[in-house]
Order: sequence, then C-alpha cells, then structure tokens
Amino acid sequence: DDRSVMICGFITCIWVSHMRNEPISYSEMLEFLGLSHLDEGLDQIYNLGPILSKLDHEEVLQLLVGRLQDF
Repeated sequence: DDRSVMICGFITCIWVSHMRNEPISYSEMLEFLGLSHLDEGLDQIYNLGPILSKLDHEEVLQLLVGRLQDF
C-alpha cells in the first residue's frame, strides 16, 4: 500500500545517510522523494538509532514491513 511504500522510502533515505555518515533532515528526505511540496517547516534530523544501525538495509526493511502489518 502507499503508506508502506512511503515509510520504506523514508527509512531508505535515513539508512543511506547513516551509511554515508551524514545527517539527514525531514526536508531533505521530502526533497529526495519528490515531495518537497509537503514540507511544513517541521524540520529535524533523523537517524537509525542504536538498534537499526546494526542491521543491513534489507533487515531494516523486513523489520519495518513486519511492524507495519501489525497496524
């Protein structure tokens, strides 16, 4: 569904920024995903956190999609 695809897009942006050791903000993610028109000025920096940062990209997506199915 569209919601799951968007969430996976966001987490992929965060994962890539983590792998490049670069910070990423909400507005940057919206720009990368072609959604900069949705930016409402609620900018903050995102990171994977201690648990997800130990996983590879596929593991992060599998965990995320598994959790989305619970909702």
